[in-house]
Amino acid sequence: MKKNMGTIDRTIRCLLALTVVILYFTGAISGVAAAILGVFALIFVIM
Repeated sequence: MKKNMGTIDRTIRCLLALTVVILYFTGAISGVAAAILGVFALIFVIM
């Protein structure tokens, strides 16, 4: 099955995931919010 993802879509997903990682390591997010956003970031990178 062919993936339906363009270059722009992949770039936006990676930038969002990178933003979540940066927010986590700088301490801007923590606890449950960090866990939930971390899961979303992982999904963005995998998909």
